[in-house]
Amino acid sequence: MRRLLAGEHDALLAEWFQLCGQLGAQLPAELLPALLLRGRRNPELDVAVRHLAGARAAWLAGEVPELGIPVTGPPAAAPPALVPPAPLADSGAAVTAVVQLFRDHAATWAAAPQLRAVVVALHPSWLPALIGELSRLPFVTTTERTRAELLSLAEFRMAMVQEFVAAATTPVNESDAP
Repeated sequence: MRRLLAGEHDALLAEWFQLCGQLGAQLPAELLPALLLRGRRNPELDVAVRHLAGARAAWLAGEVPELGIPVTGPPAAAPPALVPPAPLADSGAAVTAVVQLFRDHAATWAAAPQLRAVVVALHPSWLPALIGELSRLPFVTTTERTRAELLSLAEFRMAMVQEFVAAATTPVNESDAP
């Protein structure tokens, strides 16, 4: 998930942070400075990063003042402001609508932000269907950039969700505990 934390598919950050919180995962220490720096431009991201990083964020800000990151303690117990969108009521209909936009040649790059929002809000069980449908679409000059972007986003999100599901269902081996 380093690609996500490095800025690829920012639309999935809210879901990633939520899944990390549910799993009790920690942010990779080597990416914490970059995330805190990104948080200076995005207050919601800053709250989410500090929520997951806890005292490590305040410690880093104090130890490396050149970063210009405000030294604050761990955030209150309130949930982060960065939250994923509510799941769509009918993800199957949304997949059908997205595919139809491509068939009608209406899924141009101008429509990409709205289409990205649909992919992010789909129920994860519908991602394989969307990926399959987007993969079968013919090359059309006016929609190819959007198709490639949505396909990449859907594949990335599916891999992300599968990774968290696998981590959540993997039993902790007590012999691995310190």
